[in-house]
Order: sequence, then C-alpha cells, then structure tokens
Amino acid sequence: MAVTYQLQIGEEKRTAEVQQDEDGRVRVRLDNRWYDVEVQRINGGEVFSLIVEGESWEFTAVDTPGGFEVIIGPHVYPVAVGGMKTARKAGGAAAGADGTWTLTAPMSGVVVDVYVSQGDQVEQGAVLMVLEAMKMNNELQAQKSGTVQTVHVTKGARVDRGAPLITVA
Repeated sequence: MAVTYQLQIGEEKRTAEVQQDEDGRVRVRLDNRWYDVEVQRINGGEVFSLIVEGESWEFTAVDTPGGFEVIIGPHVYPVAVGGMKTARKAGGAAAGADGTWTLTAPMSGVVVDVYVSQGDQVEQGAVLMVLEAMKMNNELQAQKSGTVQTVHVTKGARVDRGAPLITVA
C-alpha cells in the first residue's frame, strides 16, 4: 500500500509518499528521493527510534489538532497533515469463491475508526475504516460495492499485517 500525504512542516509544504512492502520494510519519498526508514515505538510511549538510511535518531511525536509535533533534541517541528491519498497494492483484499472479499490490514497498526457495521451497503471506493501506523492515518477503502457481512475489528484494536478487517459480499 502506498499513501501520499501533503505535509506542512513549519512554513514549508512537502509531499511525502509512504510505502510498506510485504516484508514490513518502509520506504518514504520526499522531493522525489526515496529513503529506507525504520520507526519503532520505545516502551509503548511517545518516544520513537527512527533509522533513515542507517542513521539513527530518537524523537517524540505528540498529537495536535490537525497533525502532530515532532521533537528531535531541542528542535520542535509542527507538522500538519492533509490531502491524504491512498493507493492500494494487490493483496489488500482477499477474494472468496462465493463472491465475497475481505479487506485485510496492509500493515500492522491500530484501528482508529470503523465507519461501517454488519448489513451496511457500501460503494466501491468508500472509506470503510482508518488504520494508524507510524503516527499516520491510512484510509482503507472498499474494493467493490456490496453488503458488509462481518466487521472483524473494533476501534482501538491492534492488528497485524494481513489480518482480516471487514468482509463484504
């Protein structure tokens, strides 16, 4: 899955594309340059370990209305996030022989919100839920129109990559 974000870092506007491959590796594109990135939450708190191209930093990320603040050493970087576009890769929806399909987690994360319930009618492209990974919200969309058969997760649930999220027929 690739997600594109429009970021405003202080006064500077940037576009960032984030991809996670099947092995869980993360790549970020800024200004047409790709970076291999690893981010790990330290002890379940607000402190993270960030490794970019082999260079390591510790930072703190604090949620704010419309984004978050990244604190690296004595520097505070306010980041506004908007204009998110989600591009799904193959494998995010598993099709069943009976015409059903199941939205699966494209990456490990936490369910921020679920917008559908069992029995709801959905149109292709409708946002079904939001999954937070690495302090970024990812809108997960319906791959085809249908009726929600099963919602496998609830708000706040932690999910692993490939976990079933919502089944539609």
